[in-house]
Amino acid sequence: MKPVEITFTRAFKILWSFIWRGYLLMLPVMIVMMPLMFWLIPMPKKGESVPPTPPQFSGAKFFMIWLFMVGGMLFMQTLALRWAMKAKWSDFKLIAVPSDFEQHQ
Repeated sequence: MKPVEITFTRAFKILWSFIWRGYLLMLPVMIVMMPLMFWLIPMPKKGESVPPTPPQFSGAKFFMIWLFMVGGMLFMQTLALRWAMKAKWSDFKLIAVPSDFEQHQ
């Protein structure tokens, strides 16, 4: 197996492969989070004035939303990377090899 140089075009193919897969996998997390955010964070009704800091507004809610989003993002981006690593292009494919791979040849 002969390594190939990662040219700009190949790097772009790898990047685009990862980006679209990551976006596709993040859609379910975003779809779940939007209603959850509107349920956890009080929104003013039409015509109501917006108080600067509502009494039921807490940092714990934001932390839980953030924690869920970061956890979901890390999980989905890991799946996207694994999925992108399995892709094959016309002139190359990505593989993971041990760090001492060149010593064994």
